[in-house]
Amino acid sequence: MSAHRNGGTTTSRTPLPRPSSATPPPARPVPSVAPVLDELAEVYAGLVLGVRGYVRKDGLEKVCLGVSGGIDSALVLLAVDALGAGHVEALLMPSRYNSAETRADARRRADNLGVRSHEISIFWFAGFPVPLRGGTGAPVRAVAFPRTGS
Repeated sequence: MSAHRNGGTTTSRTPLPRPSSATPPPARPVPSVAPVLDELAEVYAGLVLGVRGYVRKDGLEKVCLGVSGGIDSALVLLAVDALGAGHVEALLMPSRYNSAETRADARRRADNLGVRSHEISIFWFAGFPVPLRGGTGAPVRAVAFPRTGS
């Protein structure tokens, strides 16, 4: 401790203990930073986030998407990534214009993603006015399908 006199005032200073060279400095927490995504991965992550938010905010527990076996199957993958396979169902709607291979592709894609699928002819919907409406004339938010099939 040393005392200094400065204009009639006495101040005392106590030197701080110096850390021993054997004692390492305390570890700093490493901030978590999300990895930088390439442009395509960033767009896909944004789509997954948007679908998840939309479905949750709308209060839906499940979604049902039409699958033809073509590029629209990518939407089912997006929904599975956003919601989980247990919250996605695939609606296969073949017509006379679909080949047996296309129908098999649609079913295989649904099976590979682990989603429940239903097959209903697209012509089943022909009797419904567009947009689909219920018995009261109000828009239909969901269509119930029998629990058959895979």
